[in-house]
Amino acid sequence: MKTLSRVSAMPASARGIALIILVFQLFADVASAQTVFILDSSHSMWGQINGVNKTVIMRDVLGRTFTQNEGRLPSAVIAFGAAKSAGCDDIQTLKTMGPVDATYAQAVESIKPKGSAPIAAAIERAQRLFSPAQPSGSVILIADGLDNCKGDPCAAAAALKTELPGVKISVLAFDARAKETLAGLSCIAQTTGGLFLPAATEADLEAGLAQAIAASPRPFAVSRAGPQSQISPLNGGDIGLLNPAEGASQPRAAPPVEGAPGRVTLAAHLAQGSPPINSGVKWRVFAGDPGEDGTYKLIRTLTDAQPAFDMQPGEYLISAAYGRANLTKKLAVWPGQSLADAFILNAGGLRLGALLLNGQTIADNQLRFEILSEATDQFGNRERVVESVRTGVILRLNSGYYHIVSVYGDGNARIESDVIIEPGKLTEAIVKHDAAKASFRLVRRAGAEALADTKWTIQTSAGELIKESAGAFPAHILAPGAYRVTANHEGLDYAMDFAINAGEPKQVEIVIPE
Repeated sequence: MKTLSRVSAMPASARGIALIILVFQLFADVASAQTVFILDSSHSMWGQINGVNKTVIMRDVLGRTFTQNEGRLPSAVIAFGAAKSAGCDDIQTLKTMGPVDATYAQAVESIKPKGSAPIAAAIERAQRLFSPAQPSGSVILIADGLDNCKGDPCAAAAALKTELPGVKISVLAFDARAKETLAGLSCIAQTTGGLFLPAATEADLEAGLAQAIAASPRPFAVSRAGPQSQISPLNGGDIGLLNPAEGASQPRAAPPVEGAPGRVTLAAHLAQGSPPINSGVKWRVFAGDPGEDGTYKLIRTLTDAQPAFDMQPGEYLISAAYGRANLTKKLAVWPGQSLADAFILNAGGLRLGALLLNGQTIADNQLRFEILSEATDQFGNRERVVESVRTGVILRLNSGYYHIVSVYGDGNARIESDVIIEPGKLTEAIVKHDAAKASFRLVRRAGAEALADTKWTIQTSAGELIKESAGAFPAHILAPGAYRVTANHEGLDYAMDFAINAGEPKQVEIVIPE
């Protein structure tokens, strides 16, 4: 942590005293600086980084920051996109300006992303939360996307700077590809003299948040620390906040790679406050740094739910997997020391089922489920999370929104829906299919024997191809709607229009005209 840029000639003891006073002066100044946090709670924050929802990462990082700064750092918190599934007026003031206390972390923990991203309007709201008695400080915006409400965040930032010259806006662009996708938010920081900090991981977000808080504009009265000629001003952009209990200690260095092994004990939890998982957890330990080929070497795999083992000193990437839920952390093992760590997976369960309209259960061999990502790429495609899911089986997934696809039969009976997985909870989703079985036969006269060697083509009334098959008695599951079927026999085509009603089986018989 950089604290001093220059110390004039003083006895060593005097320099030590000046350093201590200077560090505590930093906390006094932070206490006088106002901060407004703007939190992105739009639907996209259910997206994941390293298997963890971005909103969960944001809540955890902010929770730790607020806990470390209780009783100081006067702050207000607003969130956008948390109350409605869509709405450009969806901006909530979670906490008005005041010293941070335990309720700040609680307020952030309650955020569940839902809707739109009115970033410009949120900046306008933030402007009104500063105390007129001391209109200086900073706005810290955490966002994973651009304004999608036709607002102009750059203009909103310029307006705030005009009204409150002593306020900076720093932007934490929270996305794995933040530098490319969120560069449009950099003007907010540039206009107000704040920081634009891409954050692709939880560690990036935590470090960026500390940097943004430390860079908040504030007066610095060095006279309380001694004569002004002895101590130079602080470079606020290079200072991270410390917990006062930690004093002015330097950040702990990486552990040595030699020495007595350290003891590592691990446990995984579905959610914060839930008991440790007692079976089904798979642990993988990787080298902390990539090799020349860019990959991380797998060192060991453990299948004990709560393993305890010795490791040589050093840094490691440790991954916990519980079904499809997973979490990876970087941990340091020190010589001869014990390390105990809890992995909060923020995971839940999903059980799928399917019924016909009459309540009849659909056989597994006629049904197919897929679980896709809720988010789409620029082409509208979704990432496949799990395929060929069986009904009744509990899947373990990281919390967040997912897109469910249920296909019944071999035709066009397809139902899609979104579900949300909450940490520590089981979600049961039952799909009701309104499709019906349609069977086909080509005959020379009504009720006669069906003709073999017949090829069938089923299309919608608009001409979209649904199914091609061959045989005397083909049967297919079709969604309700209007269709045309064409039977080809001995080189001749015979067509017929028909309709499928919801849940009603249909037999289609084509009689060859004489």
